This record gives sequence, structure tokens and C-alpha cells, in this order.
Amino acid sequence: MRESNWDTVKGIGILLVIVNHIIGCPIISMFHMPLFFIASGYFVKPQRDKWYLMKNFKSLIMPYLKFGLIITILFFLQNKNQGVIYLKDFLVGIPFKNEYGVSFGPLWFLLSLFWCKILYNVLSFRLNNDKILIVAFVSSFALVLISRYFDISQIPYFISTSLPAIFFYSMGAFWKEKINIGKVNYYHIFWLFVLIISISCYQLNNPGLNYSLSRLPYFPFCLINGFTYTFLLYFVVSKLSVKYAKKYI
Repeated sequence: MRESNWDTVKGIGILLVIVNHIIGCPIISMFHMPLFFIASGYFVKPQRDKWYLMKNFKSLIMPYLKFGLIITILFFLQNKNQGVIYLKDFLVGIPFKNEYGVSFGPLWFLLSLFWCKILYNVLSFRLNNDKILIVAFVSSFALVLISRYFDISQIPYFISTSLPAIFFYSMGAFWKEKINIGKVNYYHIFWLFVLIISISCYQLNNPGLNYSLSRLPYFPFCLINGFTYTFLLYFVVSKLSVKYAKKYI
């Protein structure tokens, strides 16, 4: 079932991704990717259907392969040596990096979301969402510790990005199940705003966040900002939609 507020939030999120890639805004980087994982998790419906894997393969992996092939051809046309490198890394899902992030552009998100949905679905057979949140947090934290000593972005097919993704995905499901946006008032919003401004100021002085490369410095802050910014954006959109609905209907 579609929800117009989430459609609006995701539309704003797409614009923010574009803006971030043009001007490189650190604030936007803190939540623009978590936003899409949270939105996906909000509508999650765990399935025992044996075709679930194939459905997600068609909707996520096939676009990755198709667009990856197009990008590979463009790289070959531009520079044959660079095209060979890109083809090799593309086939095994390992990014070669530049100063802006990964060479795959947004394609890494498709692989990450695929693993996220499959792993969440498997975990949901034995664990409720609250326990999945705990597992995802502990696993992601362990991953961050490991990343201090090893370049985990070189794990094939962006599997390393799926663990933080599962946390945000689970937060989306938690939101749908337990958070009533109608009961959130401006007092709550004020303190959430104070919280993220404080954390954001700290993170801005300690840069390095990059979800596509599994670089999550000050990991708990990344999780708090990722969810809270998304929540505040959704809150504003929901209030505005109610206001204009009353005005024009």
C-alpha cells in the first residue's frame, strides 16, 4: 500500500542525493542513504515464498547488471584500460575508489538493498524485529571495528554495506509497528532537533562518513543522525500535507 507522505519524502531524498553529489554537503551525507533503507523497511513484509529471492533478483540485481553493462561500455569508449578495470570490479562487485567515493555511482545501493532484504527476511523467520535491530547493531559495530584494520569495502558485492543497511531497514519496520506520528508533538521535535544539531556539529568536525565504502566513523552517531533526520523530514512532510489538505479540500 502506497503512502503519499513517503512518496514525497523519497522524492525529496532523490533531490538531496543529486544536490549532495553536486556540492558535497556533509549534512545531507549523514542521512540521504539511510532514508531510503528506512523507507524500504517501513513497507517490509517478510515472506516464506520460495520465489522471494527471485523477485528481488529481478527487481534489484537485474537493473544493477543492465546499468553496469552500459557504464562499462562507456568506460571502454573513454579509456580501454579503465574499462577493463571497471569490468573486473563490476563483475565481482568491488569498487575502485576515487576522491568522490565509488566508481559505481548509485549502483552500489541496489546490491546493498538486495542483501539487506534477503538477510532481513531470513532473520525474520526466527527473530522479531526488535531482536533483528539488536543483531544488526552489534554486527554493524563489529564491522566498524574491523574496518579500522582492514578495507572492508573490498568484500565482494557490497555485502559489508548491508549490515548497517539492515539496522536502518529494521528501524523502518520498527517505525511502522510502534511509532504513531500523530502523537509526536513539537516538544519532541525540538529535543530531537537539539540532539541532531549537537551530533552533527561533532561529526562535521570529524569527517569521513561514506556509506558506500562502509566508512562509519563514530558509528552510534551515524545511526542516530540517519534515523532522526529522516524522521524529522517525514514529520515536516506529514504536517504540511495535512495543512494543505485542509486548505484545498
